[in-house]
Amino acid sequence: MADCKLRIEIDKLASPRHAGEAVTGSVVVTSSSDIDCKALEVTSYWSTHGRGNVARGDVEQQSLFQGIWQAGQEYRYAFKLASASWPPTYYGNYLNVGHFVEARARISWTRDPRAQAEFLVVANDSPEDLVPTSNVVRRTPIWLAALGWTFGLLLLGLFLVFLGPLMLIVGPLLLIASGLIWVFRIYLPSLVTGTIQVSLQPTSFAPAATVMGQCVFTPKRTSQINGIFWTVNCTEVCSSGSGSSRQTHRNDLISQRHELSGPMTVKAGQTQQFTLLYQLPEDAAPSLKLQDNEVQWTSELRIDIPKWPDFVKKLPFVVKATDRRLPSTRGTSVEKPEVTVPDEDDDAWLTEVLQQIYQSCDEPERLQVVVKALAEHTFELKVDIQESLPEPSGCEYQGNGFWVAAFDAARDVDFAIYCPQSMKTEETIETHNRHLTVNILGWDPLEERVIARVSG
Repeated sequence: MADCKLRIEIDKLASPRHAGEAVTGSVVVTSSSDIDCKALEVTSYWSTHGRGNVARGDVEQQSLFQGIWQAGQEYRYAFKLASASWPPTYYGNYLNVGHFVEARARISWTRDPRAQAEFLVVANDSPEDLVPTSNVVRRTPIWLAALGWTFGLLLLGLFLVFLGPLMLIVGPLLLIASGLIWVFRIYLPSLVTGTIQVSLQPTSFAPAATVMGQCVFTPKRTSQINGIFWTVNCTEVCSSGSGSSRQTHRNDLISQRHELSGPMTVKAGQTQQFTLLYQLPEDAAPSLKLQDNEVQWTSELRIDIPKWPDFVKKLPFVVKATDRRLPSTRGTSVEKPEVTVPDEDDDAWLTEVLQQIYQSCDEPERLQVVVKALAEHTFELKVDIQESLPEPSGCEYQGNGFWVAAFDAARDVDFAIYCPQSMKTEETIETHNRHLTVNILGWDPLEERVIARVSG
């Protein structure tokens, strides 16, 4: 283990940086022995943490020093790095986005010392790829739909010719499924409502703005409807794992249903028009679209037709990022709210956390991001404590306690757990189904086990 420590001091830490604005500060190095530093590197980057897979984007890297650090000395190196233009700092329930400066000293034959500090970034606009191209929907005329079906049948014929027997089974099934969706979602509702025009313009809004739209239709026949409803949703959508173990987690930040009309009779040939209005909150979450992590704003119009398929249409829109929604700050440090996880999901969430650690064990930088995101969280374990251990490889936790090897049989996971001295009794070692509340510290690459400590 290297006999030096790094510390990052960011200038005006409590003040947010606007997109792309430089972040300045110093890396402070203290050394207890003479050390040959191959390179002192500093990097600005952003990363996600929460329920989804970790996404990260490096912004700028600099090399600050190469040479000898002498024992007992303190060194200070100034840096100036660009901040990311996107995404902004965001703290939600299932998703958090942070911006960081990381320092790393590359030293031969030992683990590289590192340090990390977080700063705030705000953005006043959103990327173009977030904005829907159009939020105006008109029901497709029957003749145009028939033309589309004819074209689809021609394509099916080509697949049958070139792909052979497999398409004789798959092709008709796909065609039937598509046909049923079209019949129930489009054709049958249109027999009652006629052509429906739904518009939501513009496609992006600032916080506190009013989302406006219209729904216009002329019924083909006199009918009874149960009501017309417009629902606005803001949802965090996070995906974790991969392949067959991939899971998607959804958390509604906002879900508000507005009744545009109660039960009513619509008469044939009489145009019906309804206005869609929704006032966004001043602290509305910005729309985000990152790898496996999103904040989505959508609206859904539903015409409830009794004993008949309802007309349903979803219209997405974008809420722009502004500096109105920032994490709280106190003094010169950034307050980071905890990721809120329902109690009934604690066991499932721990399983997902352990999966992310295993997926990151060969990527030190990604693993560091994952472990940092878990630093303030505790987990309930039921383990078999097997034996005492020396300090695990790659762990820098200092204290007066002792280490034990433990095994979680339910998840087939090995742990090295740091316990306080007060737990050191004969009963502690070789106990079964011991309940412990722990914080996760990292990963032992030599023994391939998770490093944790008893909380409190």
